[in-house]
Amino acid sequence: CSPPLRRHEDNEALWWALEIGTLQCVSSDHAPYRMDASGKLARGEAPSFKDIANGLPGIDLRLPLLFDAMVSRGRLGLERFVELTATAPARIYNLAPKKGTLAVGADADLVLWDPLRTVRIEPGPRLDNAGYTAYAGFELTGWPERVLRRG
Repeated sequence: CSPPLRRHEDNEALWWALEIGTLQCVSSDHAPYRMDASGKLARGEAPSFKDIANGLPGIDLRLPLLFDAMVSRGRLGLERFVELTATAPARIYNLAPKKGTLAVGADADLVLWDPLRTVRIEPGPRLDNAGYTAYAGFELTGWPERVLRRG
């Protein structure tokens, strides 16, 4: 994956920036390269880092990973999670007030969570069709139970 994971101090600085509002949302691209000749192994079985397709699948796990890290582990809390994953992105992309809020006239796009449900991420195919996940073995607390689009 690129950029590679950084030092603990760098990660802590990112958490601090989220906490104090320097960073307004959490975002990442979605690069679900398959682990075969059509994706990461296009240049052979053992390509160098500079020759391998950079990126990982994981769009289906993005919110559960954030919920676990922010809410379940007590890092930032539920209100900040909602701000960083819904309210602020809607504002940044000029989608508010139709998106990112619960208000009369808004679309009522909701994710309903079971904050106590623990899920172990299994290896193998996921919703993105890449055929693997970098998060196999992770145990996440808090899981989306239902998605409502426009109420």
